[in-house]
Amino acid sequence: MTEESAGRLPAAGRERFRRTLLIAAAVCVPFVIAQLALAVFVTPVFADMYAEAGVGRLPAFWRAVFSLSHGPGLALLIITVDATLFGVAYLIARRTRPWVLFAPAIVIALAAGAYVAWLYLPLFQLMDVVQ
Repeated sequence: MTEESAGRLPAAGRERFRRTLLIAAAVCVPFVIAQLALAVFVTPVFADMYAEAGVGRLPAFWRAVFSLSHGPGLALLIITVDATLFGVAYLIARRTRPWVLFAPAIVIALAAGAYVAWLYLPLFQLMDVVQ
């Protein structure tokens, strides 16, 4: 389906696309909330814990994440990235297939799950220091 043909969809097709859009957005919301909860509540605790434990030189990625976690920066970054991802999926879905709208939910869910594992990576560095 092209951009031109999307504009020529019958009213039922446009309504179906709109319904799919709402369902896909509703599927994304819990995962975005999970990411925000991790960013606002969990990440600062880990940042403080690593700072107090004296973990050596952290990778640049973690230094940036931990420095952003003590303010609204990390939450704003997450919202911006998730909204951009959903917007790109929306543009692609309008031109191709509506099911593309569910791709951001999968990516956001995988990112939220991987973020938890990534939070623990510096902990393994700390274990090496203790040994």
